[in-house]
Amino acid sequence: MVLPVFPLAGALLLPGNFMPLNIFEPRYRNMVEDVLAEDGHVGMIQPLLPGPDNLGIGEENPRLYSVGCAGLLEQAERQDDGRFLVLLRGVSRFRVERELEQRRGYRRVRAAWEEFAADGRNEAAEMDVSPLLVAVERFGRRRELEFDMDLLASLEEERLINA
Repeated sequence: MVLPVFPLAGALLLPGNFMPLNIFEPRYRNMVEDVLAEDGHVGMIQPLLPGPDNLGIGEENPRLYSVGCAGLLEQAERQDDGRFLVLLRGVSRFRVERELEQRRGYRRVRAAWEEFAADGRNEAAEMDVSPLLVAVERFGRRRELEFDMDLLASLEEERLINA
């Protein structure tokens, strides 16, 4: 499957989670327009070398990690100045098979999904999160931070893991 990608340092989308974005660069505004006219999916992926790439400084097309997460545009609201305010819902991880020719300034990849077939099946609900809770509690003690452990223990497993 061909997937438009949005490389953004420091932004991690996971299946089942939501990510709000303010889309202001012309190439990514083009991407949102095209995605809205097609199937509504955008791939969020990290550049290999974190940097201010989303500010137009540094390498324009930095190398990408091999795995990202596809998101479905749940909402997209065009602003008077041409920007889009969007809300992505993480659907599934993907592996980049290869990068394709750019379209209207934005990057695209051929994405493979097979190895991530379990994404979205809520299999995390069957996991034992007690070791994670113990680790969070120890971390808090060492850093002199307080966590509401009862609240954390009450969260759905998938929500706790993603958070």
